[in-house]
Amino acid sequence: MRESDFKAFSSMLDDLAAFYPTAKAPTAGQKAMFFRALAALPIEAVQSAFDAHLKDPQRGRFMPLPADVMAQVQGAA
Repeated sequence: MRESDFKAFSSMLDDLAAFYPTAKAPTAGQKAMFFRALAALPIEAVQSAFDAHLKDPQRGRFMPLPADVMAQVQGAA
């Protein structure tokens, strides 16, 4: 992702967190750290991984961590 993708990424992460009633909205610092962890990926791949995570019967019950997103992208989930 590029720095110019941060706003879109932040919005996606907020939208994703809204699906999990027990999850708190990520702080600005958490969003920045999550973004840095996934920076090597295109924003489209991150969006697809978020979508796949929501559909995952096991992992999808919990708010994803960057490692969960990477697993979805790499097909290891």
